[in-house]
Amino acid sequence: HARLNARIEPVAGSSRVRLLLEMVPDPEWHIYSLENTGAYKPTAITYSETTHDVAAAGEPQEEGKKVTEFDEIMGGNLNYFHGTVVFSQEFTVTGKRPHIEGTIECQLCSGEKCILPVWEFKLDTKAK
Repeated sequence: HARLNARIEPVAGSSRVRLLLEMVPDPEWHIYSLENTGAYKPTAITYSETTHDVAAAGEPQEEGKKVTEFDEIMGGNLNYFHGTVVFSQEFTVTGKRPHIEGTIECQLCSGEKCILPVWEFKLDTKAK
């Protein structure tokens, strides 16, 4: 019900790279934010032990058409995205063969149906 486009791009003027995890849901589906609590599972990005020659710099970010609405049942705000959302994380390159590997798990919902798919990503980049 969604597809993942994963890529790495250099951060201009630095020894950093940016991991971009672009999630493209089907039109009737939405993806929950990194910032959810309660019964609605937040998006989670996990890096594998096989990630090497990089160090995470800062916190993951998210960009897209974010909707925040109050949920009476949960007694709090829900944060989710309609349409494409890009989750990103900057890394400092620390070695000669930077490799980023991991998973992204998102709660996807459409109407009253929700699923919890997991996608894997494996990306290499060149050291500066």
